[in-house]
This record gives sequence, structure tokens and C-alpha cells, in this order.
Amino acid sequence: MISASNVQPESRAEALPAQLLYLYAVLEADSPAYAALEAGTVQGMEIGAPLFPVNSGGLVAAVSRVPSATFGEEPLNALVTDLQRLTPYAIRHEQAIARLLPDAPALVPMTFGAVYHSASRVHQMLEERESHFRTLLERMRGRREWGVKLVQRLPDVVKAVEADSTVLRALNDEIAAAAPGRAYLLSRRRHQVIAAEADRLIEAACQAVLQQLGPMSDAVRRDSLAAAPVDAVQLVLKASFLVTERQFSTFADAAARLAAELAPQGLELECSGPWAPYSFVGDQHAR
Repeated sequence: MISASNVQPESRAEALPAQLLYLYAVLEADSPAYAALEAGTVQGMEIGAPLFPVNSGGLVAAVSRVPSATFGEEPLNALVTDLQRLTPYAIRHEQAIARLLPDAPALVPMTFGAVYHSASRVHQMLEERESHFRTLLERMRGRREWGVKLVQRLPDVVKAVEADSTVLRALNDEIAAAAPGRAYLLSRRRHQVIAAEADRLIEAACQAVLQQLGPMSDAVRRDSLAAAPVDAVQLVLKASFLVTERQFSTFADAAARLAAELAPQGLELECSGPWAPYSFVGDQHAR
């Protein structure tokens, strides 16, 4: 969500003004959210600087004023590397979009760090990308993002594998009847079998989540997870689903049923939403 090299000055040689414009989202001028922008009731990044609209041909950019001392290119690059300083700004970014979302039938959220030199540059961006934004807005109309995470609790996964695996049961019987030397070798093999069976169980659970929730969604995105040492508690699936409003209850109910089914296997399913469709609009910084 974070990119810090998007300050759009008229010229790199031109000094930045004291204030820049920070872009949160693009929406349509005829939505109720537009009235909130005009009224200045949505809090922006800075206290006393609410969001306001920049219009172009029926498209609206929701922006607020921010200090160039914080959001100019170099200070913004420094900001995104400092998690402690960044966190409150990132929260305000998401809170502003969340405030607009219920009153915007269609909305394209921006990633953190879309900063412009002037209203004219924002207007130019809307003109240049009008067709692109209209296509995205139509695709997002009446749809929101739901997030699903699957977390393994390894000791409980192992217990489930040991209880259900016919291979392990047979191996346990063989170990019990074997001489000490052979029993030792079989025990080492048992650890390998447990690891393989646990991997199989986890991947089967991931596929079950995608296959059961996917048909209730217009689009699905499964995120790649960074390789990490196996831990007692570990994220094994992170996916986003683009869901129409009429499917919200059905989707949430199905996720709750899946959570109940997977819990005895040592797997915890977390479902959250509805959110702005960040995962389905791509990188919306100006180009």
C-alpha cells in the first residue's frame, strides 16, 4: 500500500509550495460522499485540513492539504521507513477512505503516498486517466473487499494429523513392534511423515477456503507470503475477495462455517470486511 515517490511538481527544479495536495480516492460527483467532501466533514492527514473535492468531467478526487515539510518527496521517503512516525498517518489515510466508503457506491482508493504539487496537477491526472478510472469505478460499483486469513497453530495441527492419518497410525504400530535400532529409524521417519501430512492438511484447507468462498465473489486475490521459519503460530493464507453488497451476509456466513470446520484441525480462519477494494484496483499513483 505504501509508495513514497509520487510527489508531482510542475518541474523538479521548481521549489515546492508550503502545502501539497494528498490524494485519498477517486469517486463520482453524483455520490452522497461528494456532499461530505464539499461540507468538509471528513478529517484529513492534518488537524484542521479536511478533505475537499477536485472535479473533472464528473470524476472527483478526494484530497486534503498537507505540509511539504512532511510530504515532499524526500521527507515522505524518510517517513515510510519510520514505522513509528508512519503509523498514525497510515491510519488517518484509511480512516478518511472508510468515512467516504458507505456513501460512495463506487470508489477507487489510493495507496498511501499519492501527493500532488497543485490542484491543476490533480485535475490533469483525472483528465489523462478518465477512461481508466471510469472502468474501475464501474467494476467496483456496489462491491467491497473482504479479507480472509488462515493461521495455523502448529501443535494443534500435529494433533489433528496424528488423530486422522492412517499412515501415521500404521507407522506407530510398526514402531511399537520394532527392535530399538529400527524403532529409532522409524521414529525419525515419523517426524518426516508428520511434517508432510501437516503440509497436506494446510494446503487442503487453503484450497477449501478459496473454492468455497471464491464462487461468492467477483474476484479473488491470494497474496504471496514471505518465506519464514515454521513457527507455533503462523499465517498460511492471506486472500482478498471482491464481494457484491447482496452477497455480504452469505459470504460472512460461509466464512463462519468454514472457521468452525477448520478449528478442530488447528487452523484459525479470520474474516474481515467490508473494506475499500484496495486489492482490486492496482497501483493508482499517477504515471
